[in-house]
Amino acid sequence: TYNMFILKLLVLINLSVISASDYYETLGVQRSASVNEIRRAFKKLALTLHPDKNKDDADAQERFIKVNRAYEVLKDENKRKHYDLHGDDENTSNQRPSYKSYAYYQSFGLYDDDLSWLHSRCL
Repeated sequence: TYNMFILKLLVLINLSVISASDYYETLGVQRSASVNEIRRAFKKLALTLHPDKNKDDADAQERFIKVNRAYEVLKDENKRKHYDLHGDDENTSNQRPSYKSYAYYQSFGLYDDDLSWLHSRCL
């Protein structure tokens, strides 16, 4: 049963990686592509996917934003290294809430009762 658990876990991890947006795939370049190759691929896609050229396509803006985001990450050496190591860009990873922070739990109101109790004791 332990082996089945590990197998299921690996399948889930693979599915999550596959379903995640791959910036290299989005731009149609290899992981070993140079910045110039990435720039050329972006310009080619930007010309064809720009929302102004696809006014009848409701998804054009969303596709253009994905291509633009991929380019913004892959053209920058530091952002690209981070993406290659972690599978996300720095902006995305910084937006995730820290489960250890008070701000994360504050939105659930977990400390409200404790604070009101403490406040009543102090008065």
